[in-house]
Amino acid sequence: MPWPYQTHGDPLHPPVLFLHGFLGAGDDWLRVVGELSRSYFCVLPDLPGHGGNIDQPLTTPLSFDTLNNDLFALLEHLQLPRAHLVGYSMGGRTALNFAVHHPDRVASLTLENASPGITDPDERRARAAEDDHRAASIRTGGGGSLRRALVYPATIPFSESASHGSGGDHRPAQGQPSRLDCEGDLRPKPGPQTPVWDRLSRLKMPVMFVAGALDEKYAQLGKQIIARIPHARLAIIPEAGHNVHLEQPERFANLVHEFLTWADTIPTL
Repeated sequence: MPWPYQTHGDPLHPPVLFLHGFLGAGDDWLRVVGELSRSYFCVLPDLPGHGGNIDQPLTTPLSFDTLNNDLFALLEHLQLPRAHLVGYSMGGRTALNFAVHHPDRVASLTLENASPGITDPDERRARAAEDDHRAASIRTGGGGSLRRALVYPATIPFSESASHGSGGDHRPAQGQPSRLDCEGDLRPKPGPQTPVWDRLSRLKMPVMFVAGALDEKYAQLGKQIIARIPHARLAIIPEAGHNVHLEQPERFANLVHEFLTWADTIPTL
């Protein structure tokens, strides 16, 4: 069975798949796709262990091979030969890995604060330990810690990201009480990611990397990423932190619309 999903817009319009981040759900994109759905067929799936897709045992780590296969199956189910992919954080890493392995199925790629992976072995081990520590903190910290994790993902320390939330609606997606009310109910996230830095130059589809100006780490990372990709652009959003599409949904939607319009002019073959 494919991932649970919702659609917005005319199926005859160009398809765009929106992939949410860790502890998120397809609903997280609703304020983004409202206007976009006038011109595009927007598909909002729930990744395994998230939203309405909770059949995946929480103790089973996800792999990018599994996510790639699942995303491929979803495109087949929807009868979409190609689609634009928009992904945030974990969803962005999923989209990037899919584009690397199935470039013929990806019309364009929008990455919001998504990493191609950590190349240094020591740094990868340190990051894995840090993720385990933060997951344990969320489990023992109750609903407040889980709410903070939904807004400020584990890629940014809570102490640093707390100042990034001005001016935006950071409420988690509505209709997903299980994500907040079950203390310690952490959804699985992908296991260690094999770095794909050396394959970025092979991507022929248009790529946009989006980062908030207040998230300096990913703003710098975005510069490194687009320098390796032939048809790429970088968008740094003022007064935004790690979660741009929740903090400034209208601006994010306009940005995606402009990018997709530009992407249609780029030959990818």
